[in-house]
Amino acid sequence: MLTKVKLFINIGGTSRSGSTLIGKILSNDLKALYTGEMQALFYPNRIHHFDVLKEIMTGKSDWKGILEKEFTKLPISIFDAFIDKEFIIDSSKNSFWISKLTSNAARQSVNHKNILIYKDPEDFAYSILKRGGEDWIRQYIGYHKKYFSNINNFYVVSFTSLLNNKQTLKSLCEWLGIKYFEAKYNYWENPNQGFFGSNTPKTKRSIDYKNDIPTEYIETIEKNIRDNPEINTIWNFLKNNENKVVASCPIRYNKIHLNILEMKNILKIKYRKINPENYFKK
Repeated sequence: MLTKVKLFINIGGTSRSGSTLIGKILSNDLKALYTGEMQALFYPNRIHHFDVLKEIMTGKSDWKGILEKEFTKLPISIFDAFIDKEFIIDSSKNSFWISKLTSNAARQSVNHKNILIYKDPEDFAYSILKRGGEDWIRQYIGYHKKYFSNINNFYVVSFTSLLNNKQTLKSLCEWLGIKYFEAKYNYWENPNQGFFGSNTPKTKRSIDYKNDIPTEYIETIEKNIRDNPEINTIWNFLKNNENKVVASCPIRYNKIHLNILEMKNILKIKYRKINPENYFKK
């Protein structure tokens, strides 16, 4: 039985985890609206975010009215603007943002569900390195611990399983209460592309590019994974809970550490907003 209640879905995951891809796949439905990384509309942190905002606020977009309202009006303000949509999907990823939207939805009696998509550490490392990034260990551990600290009751999805096993998407749709059909995978047919996020979501694992990475990098990555108990604890937790709903996770920051991280997150957003010419890049 499909739900008739308005449904708001937040997708979490590290950078390059497949959050944009799964968002576009799930929203490939006439009843769905994909917002992309909506957080950047309310808390812009790149020049192109401001460019899009200017276009919205000087035009006739339905988003103008949404942005003029308080953040606390989300997500009901989006449903009010797009009355023909039964479910909305946001892939902003930031766990502090997701936590606030979860609280908003509860106050508004909007059905709300959270999804966490993940890559295994090796796949994630290659994804970061092949784009010239570094410090993948800190990113992998830091993101997941913040997510586990902020979010309860989330559904765990493996990026690899999503691509290779149609039952993964089918089970996820059943949990969400939305219609499943194989054509959902044809996300490129969906005209609703959402805001920001990856312009070219990949349906190929980063690890498939292993041959393009120097041997010494591969050996270092494999050693880092073997020798880092925190990475393995997180990875094992995710693997053991794949395609399941997690009520809460014991792998988390203490409250003091989490409050400090939230304060740093707020200050970073404020600094970037008032200093775009010195900080932002395309």
